Amino acid sequence: MSGLRTDTSVIGTPAAKAHACPADVSKKEWTRRCKVAEKGAPIRANRELAVLKMLFNRCRDWGLYQGENPANRVKLKKEPRQRLRFLEAQEEDRLLDKCREPLRTIILVALNTGLRVHAEILQLRWEDVDLKRGFLTVQAAYAKNGKTRTVPLNSTVRAALARLPRTGDVVFRHSSVGKAFRTACAVAGIKGVTPHTLRHTFATRLCENGVDLRLVQELGGWASLALVQRYSHVTPSRKAEAIEGLARRDILSALPEAVAPTR
Repeated sequence: MSGLRTDTSVIGTPAAKAHACPADVSKKEWTRRCKVAEKGAPIRANRELAVLKMLFNRCRDWGLYQGENPANRVKLKKEPRQRLRFLEAQEEDRLLDKCREPLRTIILVALNTGLRVHAEILQLRWEDVDLKRGFLTVQAAYAKNGKTRTVPLNSTVRAALARLPRTGDVVFRHSSVGKAFRTACAVAGIKGVTPHTLRHTFATRLCENGVDLRLVQELGGWASLALVQRYSHVTPSRKAEAIEGLARRDILSALPEAVAPTR
């Protein structure tokens, strides 16, 4: 690994643009790529650094590398804040209307529990679901933060899960959720949405309902409060409702009717 280049300081910077354009790429295309790289370089560098850290850790676990993980000394770049995508109520209705089982129940579970679709929902076993007492358990082996957590089930999820046939130990026997989800979104005319958007929607709705951020963190299994604070944004519809709440109907009704100007 000694020959591995770890200096990402020039990625996406004006210095990168100064590099010679490859012979098999047009100058226009090279300029476009440089602009894209400059915009997304911090995010891409952080993701590659995360992979590099994991690589060193795995090699150390397997006895292929000894010593400190050198990637731990590299600071993450500051990423631009992006608007989180979440489903509006009307979008949820349209999406559910285009879904067949078990995808429909998978979406309902994600929206009402905040579980990660691939890592947690698809790993659920019936022994982890207690419909009688109304909760499910996410085992530490599948939780991103490595901690077991218990999540309450509301009436919507309990009814949806109760209708599912129990054909084995695993709750959901669905191997192509991603493809089915993309198809349903396309048919419903919903863009910019992934299965993880359901988790964003769960957290956003809790925050909009005034739920304490610490409780949101606990329910969703986020590692830190900072990860939850990004969901405490105010939606455009909420802003409009807040401004409309300032309107005084008595003043509006007392206003004289507009008179057309004379020429």
